[in-house]
Parts: sequence; structure tokens; C-alpha cells
Amino acid sequence: MKILFYSTRDFEQEYLIAANKNVHVVNFIPESLSESTVGLATGYDVISVSAGDDASAPVIKKLNHAGVRCIAIRGIDYDNVDILKAKELGIRVANTPHQTFATTDKIINISAATFYNINCWAKNKTPENELSYAKTKFVKNNYEKINSLNKL
Repeated sequence: MKILFYSTRDFEQEYLIAANKNVHVVNFIPESLSESTVGLATGYDVISVSAGDDASAPVIKKLNHAGVRCIAIRGIDYDNVDILKAKELGIRVANTPHQTFATTDKIINISAATFYNINCWAKNKTPENELSYAKTKFVKNNYEKINSLNKL
């Protein structure tokens, strides 16, 4: 698969390259995903984003027109990704929920989990942490319930 990593920081690249194991074609750019940078994804099967990237509905529509089939989130948060629009357009989305607290370990784990998701997609399999609208709605609803209970 051909993968574009948005918002890549220098210290991430060596871990992502190692996790790839020369299986996929990867390119790294420091620019964040936005409506003005979405065109850079043309010709890529997968993009990888982090929490600061804009994967809102208008951006997802443009990603779909650019031919992107999957979004690999480097991190646990996915509030910046419109899961409903992605699902509607057939774009698969997965995050990397298993993280540790140590910085180097966290980068290694995120890199490995990102490529685990990508490798599953390459084999036309579904990673267990692939996000669906129903799953994210359930998580967000329960999160809101827990927060409201904590305020009591």
C-alpha cells in the first residue's frame, strides 16, 4: 500500500520506518491534514493523521475523491475524524488505543499499532480497533454519562 503520513515530526519517522519493515511505500510530510493540504493525498491508499489534523466531513469527501481508502490515526483520540462521513464513503478508520506512559515506548507502540492496522487492511482484514460510527457513538455516549455522574 502507498501511505502518506501527515503532521510527521522528525523523532517519529525512524520508529515508523522500522515498524513498516519495508513492506509499504511511505512518505512523511510535516504539514497537517486540512482542506488546503488534502490534495497531497492524491494517489495514496492510506493516510495517517494525528490529533491536530482536520479530518472533518469536507476533508473526508476530498480524501475519497483523491482515492484514499483508509485513515490510520496515530493516537487514541479520534474527535478530529468524522467517522460517520468516512463510513458513508467506505473509508476505513482505525486508531491506536494501546499506549504506555513512557515517551519512547509510546512512540514505538503507536508506530507498531499504526502498521498493524495498515497491514490488516492490506490483507483485506479488519483490525480489532477499526472504528465504526456505532462503536464511536457508544463510546462517546458512555463517556458523557460517566462525566455527568462525576459532576454529582
